[in-house]
Amino acid sequence: MADTPIKSFMHPFPHTIGTDQTLETAKQMLAEHRIRHLPVRAHGEIVGVLSDRDIHFTLGVEKVEATQLKVQDTYTREPYTVTPE
Repeated sequence: MADTPIKSFMHPFPHTIGTDQTLETAKQMLAEHRIRHLPVRAHGEIVGVLSDRDIHFTLGVEKVEATQLKVQDTYTREPYTVTPE
Protein backbone atom coordinates (compact mmCIF):
# COMPACT_ATOMS: atom_id res chain seq x y z
CA MET A 1 0.00 0.00 0.00
CA ALA A 2 2.98 2.33 0.50
CA ASP A 3 3.44 2.47 -3.28
CA THR A 4 -0.22 3.24 -4.03
CA PRO A 5 -0.56 6.75 -5.50
CA ILE A 6 -2.84 9.17 -3.66
CA LYS A 7 -4.91 9.59 -6.83
CA SER A 8 -6.32 6.13 -6.10
CA PHE A 9 -8.12 7.65 -3.11
CA MET A 10 -8.91 11.13 -4.47
CA HIS A 11 -12.22 12.31 -5.85
CA PRO A 12 -11.64 13.75 -9.36
CA PHE A 13 -13.95 16.74 -8.76
CA PRO A 14 -14.02 17.59 -5.03
CA HIS A 15 -16.56 19.99 -3.61
CA THR A 16 -15.03 23.30 -2.52
CA ILE A 17 -16.14 26.33 -0.53
CA GLY A 18 -15.21 30.01 -0.64
CA THR A 19 -13.71 31.95 2.24
CA ASP A 20 -16.73 34.28 2.27
CA GLN A 21 -19.28 31.51 2.88
CA THR A 22 -20.77 30.97 6.35
CA LEU A 23 -19.95 28.03 8.57
CA GLU A 24 -23.63 27.11 8.31
CA THR A 25 -23.23 26.69 4.55
CA ALA A 26 -20.12 24.59 5.14
CA LYS A 27 -21.95 22.38 7.65
CA GLN A 28 -24.77 21.85 5.15
CA MET A 29 -22.34 20.94 2.36
CA LEU A 30 -20.47 18.47 4.56
CA ALA A 31 -23.72 16.78 5.59
CA GLU A 32 -25.23 16.78 2.10
CA HIS A 33 -22.19 15.21 0.47
CA ARG A 34 -21.27 13.01 3.45
CA ILE A 35 -17.73 14.33 3.64
CA ARG A 36 -15.54 15.69 6.44
CA HIS A 37 -13.24 18.14 4.62
CA LEU A 38 -13.68 20.92 2.08
CA PRO A 39 -10.90 22.57 0.11
CA VAL A 40 -11.19 26.34 0.58
CA ARG A 41 -10.89 28.65 -2.43
CA ALA A 42 -10.17 32.36 -2.72
CA HIS A 43 -9.75 34.16 -6.04
CA GLY A 44 -9.79 30.83 -7.91
CA GLU A 45 -6.96 29.29 -5.87
CA ILE A 46 -6.96 26.66 -3.13
CA VAL A 47 -5.88 28.50 0.02
CA GLY A 48 -6.66 25.96 2.70
CA VAL A 49 -8.93 23.24 3.98
CA LEU A 50 -11.93 23.28 6.32
CA SER A 51 -12.81 20.21 8.36
CA ASP A 52 -15.87 19.31 10.37
CA ARG A 53 -13.60 19.38 13.44
CA ASP A 54 -12.54 22.96 12.63
CA ILE A 55 -16.20 24.00 12.56
CA HIS A 56 -17.17 22.23 15.80
CA PHE A 57 -14.11 23.58 17.62
CA THR A 58 -14.67 27.17 16.49
CA LEU A 59 -18.36 27.15 17.32
CA GLY A 60 -17.60 25.67 20.75
CA VAL A 61 -14.99 28.31 21.55
CA GLU A 62 -16.75 31.32 20.04
CA LYS A 63 -20.21 30.46 21.42
CA VAL A 64 -21.98 31.91 18.36
CA GLU A 65 -24.25 30.55 15.67
CA ALA A 66 -22.78 29.04 12.50
CA THR A 67 -24.51 31.77 10.49
CA GLN A 68 -22.43 34.44 12.24
CA LEU A 69 -18.98 33.19 11.24
CA LYS A 70 -17.35 32.80 7.84
CA VAL A 71 -15.07 30.06 6.54
CA GLN A 72 -12.23 32.62 6.58
CA ASP A 73 -12.55 32.73 10.38
CA THR A 74 -11.62 29.10 10.94
CA TYR A 75 -10.11 27.21 8.00
CA THR A 76 -6.57 25.78 8.06
CA ARG A 77 -4.28 27.84 5.85
CA GLU A 78 -1.45 26.42 3.76
CA PRO A 79 -2.32 22.73 4.10
CA TYR A 80 0.25 20.09 3.25
CA THR A 81 -0.29 19.06 -0.37
CA VAL A 82 1.05 16.35 -2.64
CA THR A 83 0.79 15.52 -6.32
CA PRO A 84 -1.70 12.84 -7.39
CA GLU A 85 1.12 10.50 -8.30
